[in-house]
Amino acid sequence: SSGHAQQTGKTVAIVVGGAALLFFVF
Repeated sequence: SSGHAQQTGKTVAIVVGGAALLFFVF
């Protein structure tokens, strides 16, 4: 469903953002 796709996109954004933040910090 559209909602499921949106949730997946949000999760991916959080994971990618977290990885980028860790890369920036360390």
